[in-house]
Amino acid sequence: MLWFKHDSDASTDAKLKKLIIRHGTDGYAIYFHCLELIMSDVSEKNITFVLEHDSEIIADNLKIRGDLNVSAIEKVEQIMITIIDLGLFERVDNHIRCLQLLKRMDVSMTSSPTFRRLIQQAKDTHISCQHHDTVMIPSCQTRQEKTRKEKNKEDALKLQVKISYDGFRNVFLTEKEYQTLITDYGHTNTLKILNCLDSYKESSGKKYKSDMGAIRSWVLDKLKLQKRQSAAGCPKCGLAPFVVVCKCGYAQGDEL
Repeated sequence: MLWFKHDSDASTDAKLKKLIIRHGTDGYAIYFHCLELIMSDVSEKNITFVLEHDSEIIADNLKIRGDLNVSAIEKVEQIMITIIDLGLFERVDNHIRCLQLLKRMDVSMTSSPTFRRLIQQAKDTHISCQHHDTVMIPSCQTRQEKTRKEKNKEDALKLQVKISYDGFRNVFLTEKEYQTLITDYGHTNTLKILNCLDSYKESSGKKYKSDMGAIRSWVLDKLKLQKRQSAAGCPKCGLAPFVVVCKCGYAQGDEL
């Protein structure tokens, strides 16, 4: 969908005013950027109104800045939680969606008969689910029950949230991924792993879809190689062992 309706007085809406009070213009920008991302994916084949983009992408798109207390990704996550709590978006089956966008759509927005029919069907279904004073159809009851259960699971969203750990602000892992590293390699070695990837991303500007994937694909192998080389001694002066830079000035990776 190329466009959707935007109310000129949107900033006076009570829920949006609360969002602005709590998070300032970042909250307002993230909310409407998410609406844009959702609507850009709406088509005849996708009319779910589900947000497919994660917090890392949103933070990068809007150039959100972190501070000493939270990273940019953490800031986006906090704002998204507020947006859900205010009822602007809803969380269903670990997905975030905004059915309110149906109000900003009508059949005149497309010339496709099929798409027009899908839009009208979605509107009719959404309206029927909102009539709480009548007997709800089973699908509506099931949907509301799922929504209630999801809201009671405070850590449901956290399982997908990627944040930085131990001060390494360029590496982002889920809590499960971080705990896996701690379990498999211990805290000391995990710090070495994070430092290796953090330094590389800082110097190269490289970004990964999955930092955990990068750790598994090359970081672990690089650290194992460094450990073997340092244990064998310096190839330049023969002193052994050394960690990264030998007393003679040779650093791992230098040409002899």
